[in-house]
Amino acid sequence: MHINADEPITVTTSLVLQTYRRPKELANTLKPILNEDTPSSRGAQDAALNEKLWPDLDYKYQALLLSDDDVYYQPKDLEFVFQSWRKFGRIRLVEALARCYLIDASGDREYIICTNRKGRDDYTMILTNLTFSLISFLDYYSPNDAVVDRVREYVDQDFNCEDIAFSYVHSLLTVEGPLLISGHDIYVNLAPSQGISRKKGHMKARSQYVTDFSENFGFIAAPRDVTSINLAPSPNSQHHISKNLPHLPQKPATMPDQGEQTGVIISTAIVALITGYAFGVFTTRGYLISPDLAEERRRNLHDPVESDESEIDEDDSLLDHAPNWTNGADADQKQGLRNRMKEKAPIVEEKTPVVQDNGEECKLVLVVRTDLGMTKGKIAAQCSHATLACYKTLSHAPADSPQRKLLKRWERLGQAKIAVQVKSQDEILELRRKARSLGLTAEVIQDAGRTQIEAGSMTVLGVGPAPRSIVDQITGGLKLL
Repeated sequence: MHINADEPITVTTSLVLQTYRRPKELANTLKPILNEDTPSSRGAQDAALNEKLWPDLDYKYQALLLSDDDVYYQPKDLEFVFQSWRKFGRIRLVEALARCYLIDASGDREYIICTNRKGRDDYTMILTNLTFSLISFLDYYSPNDAVVDRVREYVDQDFNCEDIAFSYVHSLLTVEGPLLISGHDIYVNLAPSQGISRKKGHMKARSQYVTDFSENFGFIAAPRDVTSINLAPSPNSQHHISKNLPHLPQKPATMPDQGEQTGVIISTAIVALITGYAFGVFTTRGYLISPDLAEERRRNLHDPVESDESEIDEDDSLLDHAPNWTNGADADQKQGLRNRMKEKAPIVEEKTPVVQDNGEECKLVLVVRTDLGMTKGKIAAQCSHATLACYKTLSHAPADSPQRKLLKRWERLGQAKIAVQVKSQDEILELRRKARSLGLTAEVIQDAGRTQIEAGSMTVLGVGPAPRSIVDQITGGLKLL
């Protein structure tokens, strides 16, 4: 049968039509189709529905129109459906009649006719009584393949399920569902009284077919779809395509009035200006944002922020994280990096020993606790805190003091840093006591406990920077990390 013969290059298709003891309906169906050339015909060798989907060497074209004897497109609509198939659905089964299914609580499928109701409008199957298909899909339906052999065997055993089987084979190959396309008149259905679908228990049997295919082959069709393409009249008596609007009446498009558009734009601009001005006035006067909230915002932006790390043991001068060495003394106290001065009764202070500058190369030793199970990243962070803590302590010494001279020499000669290990908190405290007794800088870092280890755990002791020989008196016997 020739389709759209007026094109410079003729696009053609074959028609595969199935009949079932209905000569009257068959004649009515063929009459509008055979107004032009008479096609060739063949009869099936067996009275089996698989024969409809069996390929034939006489099929010379890419497309097939699978049809029954009681359903057909009007000739004027057939052209539209065929061209829509060429443009939108070559790898899909293009159909006039779609079917849906539901799944009950036990997992069984209920075969239903699609409707506009939610949950009943997403179709997955087609009826092969009016379907455009690539001939290659028939080639896949017919070979000696284990899966397809089982499909055809099932069709031979259970009458009237070849369309469900073909939907399965198609979706198995393409992972695509069918596409519903209709002309202006949708399709013509003669609805004869003599037919398989008129038999008692037809819908129940179809439901069982869907359940069996789902259980035996994994799925029936994918994905579900609500898209349709149909032909509807426009005010200019021409035709247009509607997509993604299944079963909805078409409304003619109208051009918006230019004056109306301008009015909407101006009105929107005026409303936005007035609303923004009013919002600003009410906000500044405290009608929308209370003065308490505004003051809280000011404090958050401008006041020094209390550290949310773990508490500092003021008696032991433990730092919970690296100090901010750009701060002054007041800011350090505010952020918990420096102990606040307590008012105490006058006491006689012992003179703290001060390490003397002997001109020797300086180094900083980082003593890491390995019994806490810290990761490499955690150890690196804690060592960084300890380094900055020691640096901050020495940087606050007077400019002409021995401590400042040691710090400058350490900076100038490459900031040597050595990491060693201990296995307990007691060792950390003992090493810090010895270091301070010799006048060395010794700072202990205490973790906040928000990630890997318990809050308040002493993680790293920093000793120095100080002359190498003096530091070795404290840490020389420890193993490298």
